[in-house]
Amino acid sequence: MVSVIVPVYNVEKYLPQCLDSLLAQTLEQIEIICVDDCSPDNSKSVLEAYARRDPRIRVIRLPENRRQGGARNAGIRAARAEHVGFVDSDDFVSPLMYECLWKAALASQADIVTNDYFCYYSENDIREVRLPVLPSGERSPERDKLLFFGGFRLWTSLFKKSMFSRYDLFFPEKTLYEDNAVLVPLFLCAGQIVQLSAPHYHYRCSDISSTVRTFDDHSFFERLETAKMLFQNMKRLGFHKPYKEETEGLFINLFFTYSMTGCFFRFSRPPATHMRKILAEMHEILPDYRKNGYYRKNPLKRRMLLRLCELNLPAALFAFKAMKAMSKRGNAMKRFKR
Repeated sequence: MVSVIVPVYNVEKYLPQCLDSLLAQTLEQIEIICVDDCSPDNSKSVLEAYARRDPRIRVIRLPENRRQGGARNAGIRAARAEHVGFVDSDDFVSPLMYECLWKAALASQADIVTNDYFCYYSENDIREVRLPVLPSGERSPERDKLLFFGGFRLWTSLFKKSMFSRYDLFFPEKTLYEDNAVLVPLFLCAGQIVQLSAPHYHYRCSDISSTVRTFDDHSFFERLETAKMLFQNMKRLGFHKPYKEETEGLFINLFFTYSMTGCFFRFSRPPATHMRKILAEMHEILPDYRKNGYYRKNPLKRRMLLRLCELNLPAALFAFKAMKAMSKRGNAMKRFKR
């Protein structure tokens, strides 16, 4: 049996397609746990209608909004199956997905089974995403190093439910970017990982309502705390020492590199106060971060901009503003020439 956990919040528009795809699974031994995270729209009525129609759907209602992490944790604790999967309620899956994952898990006694996925922009624009191929067999340094930066996803995978409690890797609650704190440690804790090649998951990329694609939203900075939680989990589970360069490289990217560049590109005016805080904490946590080999793989222009932020933040903000203005003038000239 498989328990599929679906956090539900403000997705009335896409929820029927998601639930229809799960009810169409060829795997008969399945329960679909929909966790209503105090959704303000009509999602509650949609869930009630589907639950009346099919007993495989279980609805859990949280007393307060606990964000995606809290909804997933509630689903994990309520799951009856030995294996759990996760689907975001604005996405959908192909009918064979959970039968393929479950059969592979049983055949190999794997802790995790994962596969590739589709980025869904529209019915006419569906792009396949191929992940790095993991070495077969049990845990190895070669395999583990690929897990740090391989782009493996929670929602394309099937997990042994016991992993979450055994390693105390439940999701942070009441925050965004909750996956950052637990996903890589969870994969590293797995003994056997089986990787399938056929993609089944359709990750919706066409709607800016997703929490990771908002603009001028200061909840973006919740990523800083989940990055620090990741670092703590890696130390607690004993992965920092053998994979120091990888662990610190991942933390630098999540806490510093992506957060600082996000200040430039996700805000109409880069928030200087937040940027100063990030710079100060980065120097406190990892003062020699620029020597990290994974950080040095960032493009030179990006590293130069971040270095200028360290040396003279007002100058960096002025330079970026000037570059944006030049870019706008260049685009205007192109349109004029047409």
